[in-house]
Amino acid sequence: MKDVMKQLKAERVQEPEATMTVLQAPSAALKADRVQFLLKGMPGWALLPGGRALGRVREFAASAHAEAFAGYVAKLSLTERLPITINLTPSQVIVTVHGQAQDGCPAVLTDEVFALAGAIG
Repeated sequence: MKDVMKQLKAERVQEPEATMTVLQAPSAALKADRVQFLLKGMPGWALLPGGRALGRVREFAASAHAEAFAGYVAKLSLTERLPITINLTPSQVIVTVHGQAQDGCPAVLTDEVFALAGAIG
């Protein structure tokens, strides 16, 4: 170990490649009673068949408003790094927030999924 420490130069230690990255622990799957409790506080959202996604339909008077909302939802999804599906019609935006797949297992609903759905409104 001392030999390795002697070989490292101060400049190298300061470089981003030399810093350690912290991995986030995967979020825990929510239990059914918790999912139902959270859904009660989110009007307009529904648990989709299979229990692995949340869905919502938003109505708009103008297609420009629907397009703007769809863009907003897409940016939120990218920021939070969670998968969504957006179906856009001239007066509707149908949003599906998908659960997170964990360790090769099927997608599950997590607090982060509900937080994104809450941010979408």
